[in-house]
Amino acid sequence: VPKMSAAFLQAKYLKRPFIKLFGDWAGRQGKAKSREIHVFTNCEKVAFSVGGRERASIPGKAHAVLQVDYEDEELTAEGRSAGGVVVDRLVPFGEAKSVVVVIEQGKVDRAVGDVAGFLVCVNDERGRLVADWDGDVGVMIEGPAVLAAYSSEKVVMVGGGVGRGFIRSKG
Repeated sequence: VPKMSAAFLQAKYLKRPFIKLFGDWAGRQGKAKSREIHVFTNCEKVAFSVGGRERASIPGKAHAVLQVDYEDEELTAEGRSAGGVVVDRLVPFGEAKSVVVVIEQGKVDRAVGDVAGFLVCVNDERGRLVADWDGDVGVMIEGPAVLAAYSSEKVVMVGGGVGRGFIRSKG
């Protein structure tokens, strides 16, 4: 899970162009329309757009905070400097409505037996990742295999809407 302190250090010390956004871009009832967005960058100028429409432009600095009115569209920050252009995005999402399991293709490690990785994704009603969902998801495996997760044999830890587990063959 990305951390604001790491983004600040990258903005201060990286030589290549860098930009990272942090903020609540969830479309939920009861949330304020104006959202506090933190931007970390080493670029000279940053332009913000919502749904492709430019909303603001600010001079770049290691850490800036601005208020942006929420819309159910992607918030994009484009940083420009002599070293090039970099982009970061906050994608809107709603309430958690479903859990989707995605098998990671080509992720079998024969050195530890037949093992395949999978992702557990918590999505909203439109199939978008719910980026602020954290918790445990119970997983049941049927057949000649066992779940190999990070915490226990029956739970996959999810952070930022995504968790990872592994299935190991019994035979």
